[in-house]
Amino acid sequence: MPIRIPMEMLGSLIRFSLCSLIVLMLTRVSVLVGLLDYQTYNLSEFASLMYMGLRFDLKIISAFSLVFYLLPLSILLLIFKKQTPLLRFFDTVLFCLFIIQVFICMIGYGYYSHFGTPIDQLIFGLWQDGFKEVVLSMVVNPLVVYLSVALALLIIGFYFIFKRYRQPMLGVSYNRLSVLTNFIVLFFILLLLARGSFGSLPLSKKTNQGNQDPALNALALNPLMDLYNAYRDDQKDIINFSTNTLLKQLKVKDFEQLKSLAGYDASYPLIQTTSKKHTQNPNVVLIMMEGWSSHIALGQSADNNVLGEFNQHKNQDYFLTKFISNSYATNPSLGRILMNSPFGHISSSKGKNVPYRVSNILPFKEAGYYTQFISGGNREWRNTGNFYSKQGFDDFYDRTHIRGFTKISSDNPWGAYEEDLFKFVKQRLKTNADKKSFSFVLTTNNHPPVVLPEGFESPNYDYEQYQMEKDEYVKEMLDAFYYTSNALGEFLTWLKSSEFAENTIVIATGDHILKGFDNYNAKHKLFAKYSVPFYAYIPKQYPQLSNTDITGSHVDIFPTLYDLSLSEAAYYAFGNSLLQKDVDTSYAWYANSIGLFSNGLTANNKRYQWDDSGLYLRTEEKKVSPYQKQKMQQVYYQSNVAKYLLFKDYEEGR
Repeated sequence: MPIRIPMEMLGSLIRFSLCSLIVLMLTRVSVLVGLLDYQTYNLSEFASLMYMGLRFDLKIISAFSLVFYLLPLSILLLIFKKQTPLLRFFDTVLFCLFIIQVFICMIGYGYYSHFGTPIDQLIFGLWQDGFKEVVLSMVVNPLVVYLSVALALLIIGFYFIFKRYRQPMLGVSYNRLSVLTNFIVLFFILLLLARGSFGSLPLSKKTNQGNQDPALNALALNPLMDLYNAYRDDQKDIINFSTNTLLKQLKVKDFEQLKSLAGYDASYPLIQTTSKKHTQNPNVVLIMMEGWSSHIALGQSADNNVLGEFNQHKNQDYFLTKFISNSYATNPSLGRILMNSPFGHISSSKGKNVPYRVSNILPFKEAGYYTQFISGGNREWRNTGNFYSKQGFDDFYDRTHIRGFTKISSDNPWGAYEEDLFKFVKQRLKTNADKKSFSFVLTTNNHPPVVLPEGFESPNYDYEQYQMEKDEYVKEMLDAFYYTSNALGEFLTWLKSSEFAENTIVIATGDHILKGFDNYNAKHKLFAKYSVPFYAYIPKQYPQLSNTDITGSHVDIFPTLYDLSLSEAAYYAFGNSLLQKDVDTSYAWYANSIGLFSNGLTANNKRYQWDDSGLYLRTEEKKVSPYQKQKMQQVYYQSNVAKYLLFKDYEEGR
């Protein structure tokens, strides 16, 4: 008896594959044209992107087809005689898989538009950061509305196409040999496509090197692959707290060799000591402002009041704009600034109960300071309160303490209103006026969904400063930026006229930029994507910054504070004092991969010079100097030195 190939199965797979390819390719092209600076790429790069993208698309389509269609359907066809209902059911499965793909692709586009990257681990952190609030913040974004409407229309359209062209399959029946043969043939075809390569290594994120530009390489992976890789990274990203494993991974024999690779030697030791001071120890207030972007701040003008009362203090004091965050989210920035930690989630890891010697708060504790962490948010967020209470802070205050003091309840899901937060900071300074104190202040209001106090009056904005048209969503973000900046300004005005004016240093910076405000994916906006301001109010009796054109980042903040306020204090040198930097040799970095220098920004072994704005870059590629290469290599190993020290403390069970 001749073997009949089950054409219904083959036809269903072909239709599913073609429709899926169209959606995945359209998503890729939409990101390329709508979000990336596609005009800077040549035809060869486009061709390479499409070729690699096709391979990744076939990989995910084949994996879906194999796992959810071919394998279970073939097994059931071998078992049951009534085959028509099975074929119809698994046709429906393919349709549902297709709709899921469309949904994930739209999430991927929206994610890229808001965060400036393909889907990554941060997407899982959104759940922990308040899923309800995150959803509410997205609802007000016009892009989400457009994508939701498009998704609904696509589902309706493809449903009618599915119903119309679905084969009736009346009385279809295959013998077992036919089913088995069909399964074997299609299995090996789909397995090969799912592997994506004839070589020794399967196609994966690690082997995706079709272009020199990492943005194009990342775009070759479709949103489904991005989500899969993000999930795997999230599962793997568990701190093992093993010094031996770390040294083996880095292929160094011991900690001394690791320190040498990080640039530490007799002239630049890992543990450094501040100079002897003859002035009284100042109070220190370090403020980390939620979503405080240099891009928005530098748009301040007479017709664009985005800074409010803070603008006068920016002009009176130190305001550095060649400054960058080392991480791209609040919790990782907290870890870098306070703990020198490369891990964003150390506060909720298995090492959350260990007090670490690399904590930047300890030099202040050892100098006799009273230390306090004041958060506008909730102490339970990422286990922040419990963790940092073990790292040198005497007290941790959150929105419940602020509400108890002001008797005002905030409707903001993220935390207390900034004006109430700073009232509480004032009260804490007065309460501790008889002692020297260190206060770390974390704001929360500049975070969507934006909820501002009743009676808030929005100032006028000049949207042309940001090459934008007036839009309610943009206005809401500017309102939040203005509100939090103005509240900071009002606090500084009070402080400068108070008893604390001559003995209190105030530092303010952003945790990260205000995400979703603009499309930061173009090459000339690479610095703006990570740029946060650095503000410093330093009374005259203390050392002053000699130059504001230097570059810096979050890891430089505490070495600067030690240099300003502590006498003969020992500290771990994971950054450099801004007081000691000069323009020619100063440098900073983001995530060990992007370097910030006086003559431009380095990324992927290329350098981009500043344009006349001081915020954007020229897209012409320049050579990276040996000095810049050396510093970026040392930064990588310095992060691993910090890891080693964290692991060592964990192993010793301190």
